[in-house]
Amino acid sequence: MGRLAVGALGLMFIALFFGAGLVAYQDLTGPHCDGHRMGPADTCSVLTSRGYRSIRTIEKLNRAGTDPAVLTAPVNWHATQENIHQGVYSPASMRDFHRNTGYTMLGGALLIALMLGSWAYKAAKARSSAPRRL
Repeated sequence: MGRLAVGALGLMFIALFFGAGLVAYQDLTGPHCDGHRMGPADTCSVLTSRGYRSIRTIEKLNRAGTDPAVLTAPVNWHATQENIHQGVYSPASMRDFHRNTGYTMLGGALLIALMLGSWAYKAAKARSSAPRRL
């Protein structure tokens, strides 16, 4: 049971590493909105609600030549007018908007990689120093 638990934990951290790396790549390589890359003339409509426990964001890509989207907060957000901020951002502004998250995810991915590397090193060292059975 111990090997199975360690293996499952290792796979979970590998998945977290790749997830954090993907988010960091998307946030740091260029401007994006709602999961789509932005062109130089595109804009992004953003609605942000600062609640008691979290910050929630909705993004909607506006292609060049289209009017900005009007976004409304879902009912389950329990957002008040004081907590809601709505804006339309350029590609440069969206790059700045996502930069913090990108660096945070990059740091998280590096920490997970260091942790996995230390586990692998300790396992290899323990295996090589263990007495051999014939």
